[in-house]
This record gives sequence, C-alpha cells and structure tokens, in this order.
Amino acid sequence: MKEKTLLHPDKINYSGAEEFEKWDQLIGLLSLSEDPINILMWSHYSDNHKGFVVGFETDWLLGEERLDFIDRVEYSTDCPYISGFSPEEDKFRKRFFVKSKLWSYEKEWRATKNHIEGRILVFPKSAVKSVVLGCEMPVSDQESVAALVADRFPRAAIYCAKKSERKFTLELHEQR
Repeated sequence: MKEKTLLHPDKINYSGAEEFEKWDQLIGLLSLSEDPINILMWSHYSDNHKGFVVGFETDWLLGEERLDFIDRVEYSTDCPYISGFSPEEDKFRKRFFVKSKLWSYEKEWRATKNHIEGRILVFPKSAVKSVVLGCEMPVSDQESVAALVADRFPRAAIYCAKKSERKFTLELHEQR
C-alpha cells in the first residue's frame, strides 16, 4: 500500500478532488456496447432480460457535434494513477475511460457531453436504428414498447431476443 497511490481525494495533489467533483456535476456520460446479445449485459443492465436495448446509428454517434468526446473504454489490470500534475486530457481519460479488465466482456464505448442540462441527451428520430426487446419481457410490455417504437421511430427495426437452445447466448428475431 505504501508503494501505491490510490485514487482517493486525500491522495490527489492540489485541486484534484475539487476538480473531480466539478467534472461529476458538469459531464454527462453515455455508456454503449458493441454487443447487443451478450447474456451478461442483459442480466446486469436490463432487469434480468426484462428491459430493452436501443441500437443507435453509428454515423450519428460519431458525427454528432453535441457529443464532446466518444471513444472505446480501455480495460486495465491496474487502477489508473491520477495526480494533480497530470495533463487535463490524461486525467479526463483515466477518470472516464478506464475500467478493470474484468469488465472487458462489455465491449464498452463511452460518450461525454459537457454542461448537459438535466443529464438528458436529446437525439433525432433517425439516430435510432433498432430496439431489442428482452427475452423475459412480459408480452404486454413487448406490445407496448413495440407500438411506441413504431410510432416514434418508424425507421427502427424491432427485434425480440430469444435464448439460444445450443449456446450461452441470445438470438435476435426481427418483429417487423
């Protein structure tokens, strides 16, 4: 422990702790995954397969000027060392874009937005490419979500996830 500096407000030099608190108040963070059928992601983030996944148009995400920064998450075996002397971009990247290798199955990308009001990102209807309904979502909820998607995002494909009979994965079946 004496040889390592931990990311803790008492260990950050100068105004680092206040700086991190300010970032937490000002920056909105959008977490995305490359893998819409990862069974662990569905278990962890969608109420055990009862939720849904929104697929975005990659061109919109990468070209959207309202997003300030978008990049893949870096997975590491070591906690990032952040000091008050580090360049601002280095502190920012380590703070928001580094996670433990244990999470690498997520294949995560993150997008940030500074000064995001109410932590809400408004996007155009054309940005939604697809919606995947969870395999454990009640039928009445599937019908409601599918109707809402069809009404508000007419270009979006709607899929229903089903558990594979032969593998530990999900299969997507297009609904329309």
